[in-house]
Amino acid sequence: MIGRRLLALGLAAALLAACAAPPPPRVMPPAGTDPTAPEPCWGALRFRFAWPPGGDPAWHLDLLFADRVLRPILEREARGILLWRLHRRAVRDGAGHQLSLLFFADPGTARRVLAAAAAHPLVARAREAGRLTEFLAEQTASARLADTSDPSWPEVLRAAWPHYIAGASRMWLELVHAFSPPGEPCGAAEDLDLLERGYRETAARLDALWQEEGLHAFLHHLNALFGYAPIVVIEERRLRF
Repeated sequence: MIGRRLLALGLAAALLAACAAPPPPRVMPPAGTDPTAPEPCWGALRFRFAWPPGGDPAWHLDLLFADRVLRPILEREARGILLWRLHRRAVRDGAGHQLSLLFFADPGTARRVLAAAAAHPLVARAREAGRLTEFLAEQTASARLADTSDPSWPEVLRAAWPHYIAGASRMWLELVHAFSPPGEPCGAAEDLDLLERGYRETAARLDALWQEEGLHAFLHHLNALFGYAPIVVIEERRLRF
């Protein structure tokens, strides 16, 4: 009788352990990393562009800065940056039209990333020309993956989402670079108007690719990962992609 009770208790404990919430995803540092090195934290670069009243945002500037300013830095500091993502937005508020890079890295790498962006010649030239109205660089103390995700989301989603958006951001940047005009990596010797013209064409090609292939290549395959379960969209209709 006692043996049966012990067996029942053991099975109950196993079931409870199996039903416990899984731990949030972790980012493993590259092989050979010093285990005594400081913990990685989130850093941010934000570029705010001119957006005249009544006009449309100059979306091509996002592509120009992502490709010519941020991509070389990300490639150079790839070993120390564990995760990164890009964020684009344009709202008539204090931030306005803004391109952001958020990255998860050790403090030394973060300092180099921030310094390299601040010293990039394209940043100074865009400021002088009135295209760039503000440049912000921030090294935070946020050491959890969930810290920069939407606070309204469940914690498990906040912790996992940076992995998803990192892959999407890398793919987007590779497409931008594939469609980008030829020229020097930093654009230091190129005319800014000429660069803008080239990246307007890049933006048009990228938009066309998204409109033609986005439904299947992106949305359909993302929906497939979730077993084609329907989602509730803003119009309160359920769709499968």
